[in-house]
Amino acid sequence: MVQSEPWLGRDKAMIDPLKSIGIAKGKVFGPDAATTALLEDAVAEAHASIDASYETVFDPPYNAGARWALPASQELVEGLSTFFARPDSYPLDDRAVAYSMAFFSAKHLGAGQFYLMTVREQVQ
Repeated sequence: MVQSEPWLGRDKAMIDPLKSIGIAKGKVFGPDAATTALLEDAVAEAHASIDASYETVFDPPYNAGARWALPASQELVEGLSTFFARPDSYPLDDRAVAYSMAFFSAKHLGAGQFYLMTVREQVQ
């Protein structure tokens, strides 16, 4: 995508982080073994962080006193509705949590899938 898609204003938050690991427009990405191992560790750490952040997206509830919530932060909802127009807001972590809940990558393409999801109940 970095090679074929144009950079949008909202993508500026990612240009330097991607470049720092060797991904840049016009360059072939060919990490060595040490970099590959480092990136694999980073993926595992990111996965654990996203999983740990899962329940935080349900606070606050949709309405005060309600027992249900929109599974996205207010900052993410605002960003999605404005195509991330605010230059000082690009909630990467919130986007990762939402993606992990709603748009997962199937482990076995072409096979039946189970879509299991649970949220905590807010007892008052």
